[in-house]
Amino acid sequence: METLKKKRVLITGAAGRIGKILRTDLAALFDLTLVTDTPIDGLKCQILDVANDYQRLRQIIDGHQTVVHLAYLDENDTNTVNFKMAKNIFSVVSQMSPLVLDTTTVDIEASGKESYRFRAMRSVLKFPGFTILYSEGRDDAEEESEKAPLPALTEGEKVSP
Repeated sequence: METLKKKRVLITGAAGRIGKILRTDLAALFDLTLVTDTPIDGLKCQILDVANDYQRLRQIIDGHQTVVHLAYLDENDTNTVNFKMAKNIFSVVSQMSPLVLDTTTVDIEASGKESYRFRAMRSVLKFPGFTILYSEGRDDAEEESEKAPLPALTEGEKVSP
C-alpha cells in the first residue's frame, strides 16, 4: 500500500496568536515548516528574520506548495519592516515554478460535398508546480484521471467512425 506524501506548508509568524491556532489545526493534515523570529518551546522551527534574510528565506520556502504569511510586528514604526517582510515573501513565491502540461492536439479533416475539421485536445499534467495544493474549480483529483487519453495516431492516417 502506497503512503501518500503530505503537502508541504510553510507558516511565517508561527509563534503568534493566529499562527498557534493554524499550526495546531493543520499539523495532522500537512507537513508544516514553522518560521518564527523566536523559538517555540517543544517545536522544531526555522528561526528567521523574514524582512532581512532574503537568501535564507528562499532556501526555506523552496519545495513548499503553500506559504501562509502571518508574520507581523506590532510595535511603533514597524510599517517599513512589515512591508519588507510581505515584499520578500511575495518575491520568493512569485518565482515558484508554474505547472507544466503536455498537450496533444489532433485535427481530423473530413471532406465530401462539404469539408469539416474536427479537433480533439488532451492535456496531461507533467509537473503540478505551485498549483499542487489547490486549483480553482477542481478539488477532485479523480476527475482528471477519469478522462480517456487520445488514441495513438499517425499523421495522414485515415480514421473511421
